Amino acid sequence: MSGLQEEYLQHQTKIEQLRLSIQYIRWYLVSLILLCLISAIIFFCYFTSYITNFIWSIGFTILTLTCLLFVPKLLTHYRDIHFIKKTDLVLQGICLASGILMGINIIVLHFSLPDTLISVSDVHILIALFITSAHIIGLTFLTQQPRYFYLLFIPSTVPLIIGQFTHSQITQLPFYFAYNLAFVATLLCAYATQRNYQKISQLLFKNKQLVQVAEQHTQWAEELCVQLQQEVNKSKDIEAQLQFNNHLLEQKVRERTYDLTKMNERLESHHHNLAFAHETAGIRPWDWDIEKQKLEITFFDQQKQTQNTPLHLKSILERIHPNDRKLFDERLKEHLEGKSDHFNITFRILRRNGSWRWIHDVGRVISRDPKTNKALRMVGMTRDIHQEKKDQEHLRLSAIVLEQAAEGIFILDGLCCTKI
Repeated sequence: MSGLQEEYLQHQTKIEQLRLSIQYIRWYLVSLILLCLISAIIFFCYFTSYITNFIWSIGFTILTLTCLLFVPKLLTHYRDIHFIKKTDLVLQGICLASGILMGINIIVLHFSLPDTLISVSDVHILIALFITSAHIIGLTFLTQQPRYFYLLFIPSTVPLIIGQFTHSQITQLPFYFAYNLAFVATLLCAYATQRNYQKISQLLFKNKQLVQVAEQHTQWAEELCVQLQQEVNKSKDIEAQLQFNNHLLEQKVRERTYDLTKMNERLESHHHNLAFAHETAGIRPWDWDIEKQKLEITFFDQQKQTQNTPLHLKSILERIHPNDRKLFDERLKEHLEGKSDHFNITFRILRRNGSWRWIHDVGRVISRDPKTNKALRMVGMTRDIHQEKKDQEHLRLSAIVLEQAAEGIFILDGLCCTKI
């Protein structure tokens, strides 16, 4: 145990002993009052003719002790640590006053009765009875604080010690020798009892601390159990909530999967329809990433091909009919600069077999730089209109022939039927 803990233990032990002394001091005073009453009754029965001085003395003692009996009751309301020293002084004063009163009564017995009694031993028996009873009461209630007992013991024994020198008769020597032995034995008993009280008080205080610690640990354990139970309940609630959320999530996933499946089926159907429409109409979509210089072309079989824009654009310009090349370049430049709403041109392009094909190209810029208005992305479609052009040309030629013919024209089929 460290020095601070030892000092704290001694301080708390002293406080606890003082608080117990406040309780025991009342029983001590009550016992002295009863002793005085018993002594007064004995003297009243056996020494009626010589009782005047003692009756006055014992009456004053009883009255004083009765008044002192109310002091500890008042001290019970002031057990705070700030009043410990004051309380200790008050209790010492009570013990000293009771010891002085005992000494006064012994003086009255010792110096008043010997001249009137036949045998001096009767006086010593009465004194021994009175002082021994007072010391036993003191040993019982005052040994928790040794000063309290000494303040009773010393004033009550001083008259007998003085009497050994003032009445040193041969016949009284055995009584005084017995008194001295009894006084020494009483002091030793008081010391031993005080030591035992101190050890018991320390053990009681340590036991009280251990009980408090055990109660605190028990309380902590109960609180931890409650918190653990709360956490378990929370875990169960969270687990139930997770299971519910998982069920909802699984249901959502199934619904979303079903929706995605249906959507994919519709998209696949639309894709096939669109591919068929593109193939039928001869349309090839294209997507031009101007910023990255990449051109993605979708063919009739829905396969995509990515071309490098500068090379591909140069190749197209070289294959465009010389009469259409300038117009193609102007319209593309106008639309890229934002001067036209969309790019729309019909031109002729040279095929690998050396023939010319009519192409209709339509497109629009869908993304521009918000600061510079520079075109970033352009989409469109290319359609082969060569057959349409041929049909239009045939119709135009037929219309011209019909307008310039002066006579009717008959066309005979294989059955010699006439068709106009």
